[in-house]
Formats: sequence, structure tokens, C-alpha cells
Amino acid sequence: MNSLLVILSAAILFMLVLISLAFQPRMSAKITGWLFFAVTAAGFMIYGYAFSILYLSPMHAVVRTVFSVFCMFLGRNEISAVSAVPAYQTPVMQILIYLAHLGALYVTASAVITGLGRRLLRLVNLLLVNRKNISLIYGVSDDTLSLASELQDSGTVVIFADDHYSADKEAQILNMGSLLFSGDAVSHPGKGFLKQIGAARRNRHLHIYCMQEGSDQNKMYAEAMRDALEDAGVPEERTSLTMITADQHTTELLQADPAKNRYGYGSVYALNRVEFIARLMMRRYPPYQTMTFDGHGKALENFEGVIIGFGSVGQAVLRSLLMNAQFEGSRFHAAVVDDKYDSAAGNFFYEYPGIGASYNIEFRKENGRGIPFYRYLSGISETLNYIAVCTGNEKENAEIAAELTEFISRTGSKAVVVQGTVNGIRHIDPKTGITETSTLYSAELLNNENIDHMAMVQNHQYNSGNGRTMEENWKACDYFSRMSCRAGTDFIDALLYTCGADREDVLNGRWHPSEQEMENLGRTEHLRWCAFHAAMGYRTMPEEVLRQRAAERQREIKETGSSRIRIAKDTRSRQHACLVDWDELDHLSKLEEELTGVHRDYKAADFDNIRMIPEMLKR
Repeated sequence: MNSLLVILSAAILFMLVLISLAFQPRMSAKITGWLFFAVTAAGFMIYGYAFSILYLSPMHAVVRTVFSVFCMFLGRNEISAVSAVPAYQTPVMQILIYLAHLGALYVTASAVITGLGRRLLRLVNLLLVNRKNISLIYGVSDDTLSLASELQDSGTVVIFADDHYSADKEAQILNMGSLLFSGDAVSHPGKGFLKQIGAARRNRHLHIYCMQEGSDQNKMYAEAMRDALEDAGVPEERTSLTMITADQHTTELLQADPAKNRYGYGSVYALNRVEFIARLMMRRYPPYQTMTFDGHGKALENFEGVIIGFGSVGQAVLRSLLMNAQFEGSRFHAAVVDDKYDSAAGNFFYEYPGIGASYNIEFRKENGRGIPFYRYLSGISETLNYIAVCTGNEKENAEIAAELTEFISRTGSKAVVVQGTVNGIRHIDPKTGITETSTLYSAELLNNENIDHMAMVQNHQYNSGNGRTMEENWKACDYFSRMSCRAGTDFIDALLYTCGADREDVLNGRWHPSEQEMENLGRTEHLRWCAFHAAMGYRTMPEEVLRQRAAERQREIKETGSSRIRIAKDTRSRQHACLVDWDELDHLSKLEEELTGVHRDYKAADFDNIRMIPEMLKR
């Protein structure tokens, strides 16, 4: 009976030790760290005391003590050498001595098992990576780990590259079946790295996400990977890039350009952080859901929005609202509330002159919690659709949003109140009081491949008749034009909503817009297109400039036999002749045809975008 008790107790102790080794890395590291100091101290006390008695020479005792403590961690004990010490002959003391040695072995085993486990997991993950498309994330953080989890659910293998991460993050990455590379994979990625992860193999797509906080870091890594991909001979169409950056010019240079024989990524989707946040806000809480429509493509009310705070986030939200709240039958009006807007808005008006010139934006030099603002709010509560709180301070955002949500509930307003910060968006449900949080690190927002498939259809329709395939037209499409097509596909749900339809109706063949609906949808599409260009810094091209550009085009044709000048669009000065009312498009089409001899029907282009919706959704 006594033997059985010993065996069972020993087995239980052994299992407890194994279970503790399976703790989360952060917990296991804490246990191992504290235990290391405890058993080291115990070892010095056990052997130091014993050898001070057994040896006459103090130096001999010191050296032997250090040696014996080291032996504890190597699995060799010196217990027999000190067993003659009277104090160590009691059962209690002998148990304590063995527990100290067991603790030392635990520390060593923990380090060995952790190291071997990471190597084994890394080997298994590296073998699996050769079977699927690859998502390479530059930057390790809680947010990118969340993004990786979403990407894995879509069937892609996730690889991380970063030099700065904790042991806990490394273990999380390995345990989720991903890989983590550092060193040259971060500072000097080359053909060897691409071969190691299998990116150079046929029929495998590599999507790179540059998600570091520093915009310059993202740009440098994207450039280094582009050069490595070119050196390895990876076809451009098998590469994509999503990047947080503040440098749009560099972004354009990263995209492949066949016309200039420039290698680059097949698809580039890059915005600065606040633009991603604004886009996320429009995705989660779209303006069209706050409005009413007649079911035939026409709005039954105007759009009334308020933006509190006009720093970088507020400015990005205004531009996004402008692009996403344009509908036939509706007039757009937004009030910007910021008691210091005049000291922050100078560059905004310089960068986007078309917004101030063509849209009804009201600036109120007031505090978002002040009496004048609430007096104004009370006067528009019945028609108010949207309030975006973007003060730049999360605590202040939350306080203002809570007060506004209560005000909205009390007045019966239908307006939605959304908070925007550089880290994401928040919304307080007025019914439950629960705060819903969304971060920009979501696959839905950052993975643009589905949107690009739809945008390709729209771009191909615009370029129909040039003899190229849809893929060839997309490859030749410049970065700005791609952004324009993406913005159009982003608006599909809004267009369908105005007719009382959704994607399911289209895909199941239940959406057949009437002639009047097509007219309304075409007008809305033109309003959206104009707002997009205004939000990108464009303004209306005067007719005299259009005529001058037509003359330059004719002169170039006479001299060289051809011309690349598009007379209605000047990308350098950011002017476009089509930024006019719908009713002026027929005159513009006829004028351009007179000046160039080429048939043009700008209204037809808007109608074509509507007709292509079923084809875009199929893809």
C-alpha cells in the first residue's frame, strides 16, 4: 500500500510539472524566472553551508559550491558529497534538497522544451506554407495577429517579418500555424527568403501587408520586397501590396507600369492611416442607411451631417462622407464644428479646392459640448443623419459621443453617432448602451482583391473597344484610375439600396431597373464620381483650358502621328472638364467631339457603370 501511494504521488507530481510546461509562454516564463532565482539561492545555501563544514580551505569550499550549483541545472547532483553533514540527515531536509534539484531540472527542461518546440513548430509550418497562397505581414502586434487570424480563415498561409517582438508574440504566431522571420528577412529580403517561403513557385499569390506604425519603414520594406521579387522573376500579376503610408507619390511608383516598362506590384492599395479609418467608418456605418428613398433610385430627403473636430481624422471623414452621401433628389450639407478649425484647415482648402468651391460645407467655430452647438443641433435634429466625433482625443470622443447619443435618443433623431480615432471607430448602440469597436486591421478592409475583381470589370467597360483583355486593361491602368474604379465598386450597395434591392437580388436575377430608375442611378453615379474627384483634389476645368488642350493634342498628332493627351483631364493641375452638373454633360460630350473628332458620350459612361453591376458582382 505504501509503495502504491509513493508511485501515485510521484506520477501526480510529474504530471503537474508537465502541465506547468504547457502554460502560456508569458506565464511559463514568469514561473521559470522566479524558480531560477529560488533554486539558485537554495543551491548556494545547501552546498555553501555543507562545504564550509567539510573543507578546511575556504577557496576549496567556494569553488566546489559553484560547481555543485551548476550541476543542479545539468541534471547531476552532488547530494552524496554533503550527506555526511548532520543537518542534512533529517527526512524533511532531504526532501527540501531534492525539491531544490527538481526545481533546477524544471528550469532546464522548460528552456529545452520551449526551444525544441519552437523549432519543430517552425519546421511543420514551413512545410505547410508550400501549399497555399501567402500573406506576408510586416509588423508584429496584437492588431496584426488579429488580421492574421482572419486571413487564415480565408485559406491563406500567414508569414510575419519583424525584428521587434516578444517571446509571447512569437509563440502565438507559431501556435496559430504561422511563421516568423527576422534578421535579413526584414532588413535585406532577397531571393533566398522568397525561395524559403515558396513565393517563387508557380500559381502562388503573394500579398504583402506593410503594417508598421512608421510610414517610412513600410515604404522601405515594400521597395525592398519589390526589388527581391523582380530579381527572383516573380510575375507582377501574382503580387499585391497593402500599405499604410503618408506618401502617395511613392505608392504610385510601387505599382507596375507596362507603359514605362517598370516592374512593380500587380495590385497596390495604400492609404494613410486616417483614410483607412474614414473608409472603415463608411463601411460599418454607411450614410445611405440613415436616409430614405423612393425605391426607384431617388432620395426623399437631404443629407445632413456634422463632424466634430477637424484634425487629420475629421478631414478624412469629411472627404469620405462627401464621396458616399451623394444621391439624386438629395442635397449634401455638412457642418464642421471645431473652435480651432481655422488653425488646422489651411492645407485642407489648398489641397482640395473643389470641395470648398462646389459643396455646401459649413464651418462653425464652436466647441462640440458648448451651448451654441447644442442650440444649432436642436434646430436640425429632425433632419440630421450623421455625426462623426473626431476630436483627436479618445477620452473626449467618448464623452462627447455619450452625450450626443443621449441627446439623439431624447429628441427622437435617427442620426447615427460614430467616433473616429487613429486606432479605429466606435459606436454606442442607443438601445443597449453597448459600445461597438472596429479596428482598421480587418481582412475585409485591407484585402482589396475582391474589390479589384469588380473594379477590373468597370475599368474594362470604360476601355472597351481597345482590343485588350480585361486583365491587360487593368495592368495598364494607372494608380489613380484604379482608386477611382475601387471607389465606384464600394458604392454598389448604396446604389442598390436606393432601389430597395441588395446583392442577393442581383445575383438571383431579381433586379431589373426601369428606365426611370436607370436615369436616377446614372445621375447618382455622376454625383458620386464628381465627389470622388473633388475629394482627391480635382476641380472643374474651364472651357478655355479644354480648348487649349485640344489644340495641343492636334499639334502633337501632326508632329508625331499620335497623342496621349486626354483633353478633358489634366492630372498635373488636377482639373477635369466633367466636374459639372448632369445636365451639362451632353454639351460637354458634343464639344469634345467637335474638338477631337472622337465620339464621346459622358452620360453613357455613367449608365454603363450601372449596367455592369450584375457582371461585377458575379466576379
